[in-house]
Amino acid sequence: MKSFVFCVLFLCAVAGLLAKLTYPQFLVGKTQTYDLVINMTASVPGMHSQVAKSVLMGELKIFAKSKKDLIMTVSDVKVSGSLPSVNSDADHVVLKGSKILDDLLKLPIKSRYENGKIKSFTIDHKDTLESKKIKKTVLRNLQLYLDKKVLRPPLNEKWPATYNITRTNSVGSYVSHYVVTHSPYEVFPHEFSVFNISRTDNYEVLPYETYKTHHNFEVQGCRKECKQNQRENAFGAGCPLEYEQFQTPMKRSFVQQHNLRTLRGGALIIDSVKTKETHVADIYEQNMQVTITSMLRYKTATLDKIKEKSGQFVYSNLDDFSYEIKEAEVANLCGHASSEKKVKIAKTLLQQVAEIVVRGDIGNRTSNLIGEKVFLLRKVLTNLKQIDLRHLEHSIVSYYKMEHASEIDIVKRQIWLDILPVIGTEDSTSYITNIIQENVNKPDKSISLWEASSVLAAVPSNLKQVTGRTLLDLMRLLELVSERNEPGYTIFYSASYLTVARAIAKACVIEKGAAEDEDEKKLVIDEINLILQKLSPKKQRKPAFTCSKPIVNRFVDDVVSKLTNSDDIAKGVIYIETLSRTALQEVLPYLLPYLYGKVSDLSPSDTDFMKLVAIKSLHNLVDFHPLD
Repeated sequence: MKSFVFCVLFLCAVAGLLAKLTYPQFLVGKTQTYDLVINMTASVPGMHSQVAKSVLMGELKIFAKSKKDLIMTVSDVKVSGSLPSVNSDADHVVLKGSKILDDLLKLPIKSRYENGKIKSFTIDHKDTLESKKIKKTVLRNLQLYLDKKVLRPPLNEKWPATYNITRTNSVGSYVSHYVVTHSPYEVFPHEFSVFNISRTDNYEVLPYETYKTHHNFEVQGCRKECKQNQRENAFGAGCPLEYEQFQTPMKRSFVQQHNLRTLRGGALIIDSVKTKETHVADIYEQNMQVTITSMLRYKTATLDKIKEKSGQFVYSNLDDFSYEIKEAEVANLCGHASSEKKVKIAKTLLQQVAEIVVRGDIGNRTSNLIGEKVFLLRKVLTNLKQIDLRHLEHSIVSYYKMEHASEIDIVKRQIWLDILPVIGTEDSTSYITNIIQENVNKPDKSISLWEASSVLAAVPSNLKQVTGRTLLDLMRLLELVSERNEPGYTIFYSASYLTVARAIAKACVIEKGAAEDEDEKKLVIDEINLILQKLSPKKQRKPAFTCSKPIVNRFVDDVVSKLTNSDDIAKGVIYIETLSRTALQEVLPYLLPYLYGKVSDLSPSDTDFMKLVAIKSLHNLVDFHPLD
């Protein structure tokens, strides 16, 4: 008995001396089995029964074909589905088998694992967005970074060890803080020792990544200059001053813990991995919190083998999300409405609004919802493509058929024309220019020149993004009407030029914070800030969008050429107004001759008239360049 105790004590001493931290290993020729649990919750802290929860459990098997080549599958998959209202994130949930997901997760992944990093991995062509996400979550949990100082011969009494690593992603750099501890394992003598590596990421210096990279900053107008090294606003949200409305209210935290333990043969394996990622929406006083936790726990090792599958896609960057972002698949997975359903919803809302207007009955509850219905209608329309808008147009009576149309059809048509320019998307702008281009010279028009002019006048102020495509689309309408005696010719001619000019001003000059043609009453609210804004140095005044300079220059050159060579006074007025409406400083030299009455080939009366036009037009430039 004494000799047994002595042996145990001796083994303890040896374990303490020989324990050395290395990158985790996998037993070559064997399959290590782990329990896998992924738990996702969304909740408003402090509110009872306001937790949505989804759980996935399965069994992860990792076959080490060699020291670096791993083949893994996930089987026995059980899921809870999405539970909309549970009492807490710790509530027990009922799990059921999912054959579809189980079949997908059984498709093997082959990965190259070196020094704690996944160097390459495969994804099967059958994998869905959901199965890809789960597989990549597993792979990320296997990754581990160890500093050189903890990989040297035993630190012994220098535990715990700490170190930092700077990481870089698409929106900037941040620091991961590591703490490494070492202690005897609680189950002895089967295992010698255990290492615990804890990682905490500091995201305080970064904007919310998804908000920056998917759909938001650039699409909604915050330019590519939104970088970490710019002077931030008071909220520290990562977006420069004057872009506050595009900042993210989201914050993120990430904590991960790896437990490594030595087996009887001396191999240091991954015993367990726990990861917790939290996203908090800092909105109002009720912060919504989304938490994703995942856990791997070692069970056993067997001599079973897993066959690799050929013909799979091979990837080298585990942090590259571009190949898996497929909008159609995301929409389908999230239950987003199809295009056909969106068009049907838009038709219904349009009909309902028209019926309320025709009835003129604002005293009942249904009529009181007209504002909500108009808002929802616009929301639906912003999600439609050109082809969808075409399908919706079929339910609108054409201009040449209005004489025999019903009152409700006439009202519905007017609502349609009023809301078209308010959509503000690139697709809606292309649709507007296409229907105008196709119809203005037809004898049986579906839209008149007056209607087209009215729609165009409202387009620039509602554009969500001014791209080169938008400008080119609008420029297709220039010189479109062939007959000068066509009713509405002049007003349409003017609208087509001024629309392009105002879009250019929005893309190249107008600041994000300054609304075009804003009501004076609104400006009075903060008059001092407005004055300071307009007197600020030019280098601090940022345009709303990226300016397509070659297209802009082509347009300006074309207008200047027509102004110089045209003897049509009416068109001359339009050209002068167009140049000034671009708000570009470089157009000023072309306006000065008219301002000073130094244009040849004009009669005295025409010279005076054009001088007045030029003086009035300069107000458009002064508004944006007060110090020049």
